[in-house]
Amino acid sequence: MSNTSVQRVMSGRLPIPWMALWLASAMSLDAATYTWTRGSAAWDDTTTANWSPAGIPVGQDTVNLTLATNNDLTVTFASTNFADTNGLYQLSIANAGTGRTTLSIGAGQTMTYGPQYDGYVLIDNGGIYDQTGGTVTNNSGVWNSGLRIYGGRYQMSGGTHYTRSHAFMGAAGKTAVLEMTGGALIGGIWGSGDGSFYESIGDTTLKLSGSALIQFAREIFVGDAGGTHRWNIDGGTIRAGYNIVQFGNTNGAGWAVVTQTAGVVDFPGMWVLIKPTGRVLMTGGLCRYGNTDISGEFTQTGGTFTNIYTLYVGNTPASGAGVLNWLGGSGTVCYDLRIGANGGTGTVNQGAGTYREFQGYSGQFHALIGGANGMGTYNLGDTNGPATNFFYSPSWSFYVTVGKTGTVRGCGRFDVLSYFWQAALD
Repeated sequence: MSNTSVQRVMSGRLPIPWMALWLASAMSLDAATYTWTRGSAAWDDTTTANWSPAGIPVGQDTVNLTLATNNDLTVTFASTNFADTNGLYQLSIANAGTGRTTLSIGAGQTMTYGPQYDGYVLIDNGGIYDQTGGTVTNNSGVWNSGLRIYGGRYQMSGGTHYTRSHAFMGAAGKTAVLEMTGGALIGGIWGSGDGSFYESIGDTTLKLSGSALIQFAREIFVGDAGGTHRWNIDGGTIRAGYNIVQFGNTNGAGWAVVTQTAGVVDFPGMWVLIKPTGRVLMTGGLCRYGNTDISGEFTQTGGTFTNIYTLYVGNTPASGAGVLNWLGGSGTVCYDLRIGANGGTGTVNQGAGTYREFQGYSGQFHALIGGANGMGTYNLGDTNGPATNFFYSPSWSFYVTVGKTGTVRGCGRFDVLSYFWQAALD
C-alpha cells in the first residue's frame, strides 16, 4: 500500500479502530497461497521452482504441502521469513496419493504461524510433521488457531512446539498419530484459561516415551464423542493444569484406552473422569490425579498411583458401573473413598499382597461403601492371601461406613493411626 493511500485514509478522519482494521485488511491483500509442486528439496531452495506461484512464502502467506503423488517426499524447513510474530497464516501437510509428504524441521530453525484468528498447522492423511529440534510457535490464543492433527503423523524427537491456543487430534474416518520420544508440546500459559487438548473423534494413537513432555494449561478430552483412541505412555511426562481430563464417554460410541508402563502422568488439580468406554491400565510409572471418578475401568498392576482428593468408583446411576482393580504396585488416597455411594454401582478389587494408604492430612477421611441406593463392593485379597490397608489420620477423624447396599468381603488387614476411628454399618 502506497503512502498516498495512507494519507487518504487519515485525511478522511476514520475513527482509529476502523482505520486500524482497514489498514490490516489492506496489508493482508498482499498475502499469497503457495503450493509445493516438486519432490524432496529445501523450503527456501531458489535454484528450482518448487512453489506455485514461483517464489518463496513469507509472513501472512498460506502454505500447502499437499502434492498428490505416489512417491515419498521430504520438504526440509530452513527459512528466516517466520522467525518473528509475522508468521505463516495456515500450513497444511497432506498427500492424497499413496506416497507420504514430510515436513522436517530441525535444530536452529524457528517457525511462527497463525497470527490471525483462524490460522493453524494442519496435518492430514498422508502428511508427516517431523520435528527433531527448533521452535514452532503460535501466539494467537484464539479457539480456531492452533495445531490440528486430523490424520497422518506428528513425530517429535526434539525441539519445542508451543500453541497459545488449543490442539485438536482426530477427525471422522481418519487415522492420526502423535509420537514423541523427546521435545516438548506445550499448550497455553500455565495457570491461564487457554490451552486444551481435544482428541474427541476418529482413530488416534498417542505414543510418549524418552524425555518427551506434553503440557496443556487447561483440559484434555479423549474419546468423549466417539472413535477409537489409544495412549501408550512408555516414558516422558504428560501434564494438564485445570478443570477436566476425560477418557471415553457415556454414549457407547468408541472407546479410549490408556496404557502406562513408565513415565509420569500428572493431573493433580483435575477431575479425571474415566467414563464407561474408558480404560486405564497401569503397569509402571507414576500417576497422580486430583479427584477421580471411575465409571469405566482402572487397573493397576505396578507403578505408583496417588489420588489427591476424593476417589469415586461408580458414583451415580448415569455414570455406569465403575471397576477399580488394585492388583499390584502402590497407591495412596488422600481424602475420601466413595464406592457406589451416590446411586451408582462400584467395585474395588484389591489383590493379595497389595498395600494401600488412606490419608486424612487436611481433614477427616470418610470411606463410604454403598448408600443412597447405590451398590458398592470392596473385595479384599483372594485365595493367595490378604490385602493390607493403612488408615492414617493422626490429627483428624477417620470413618468407614458400609451402607445397606454395601459389601466388604475377603481377607484383609487394617492398620489404623487416627485421632478418632469409627467403623459403622448403616
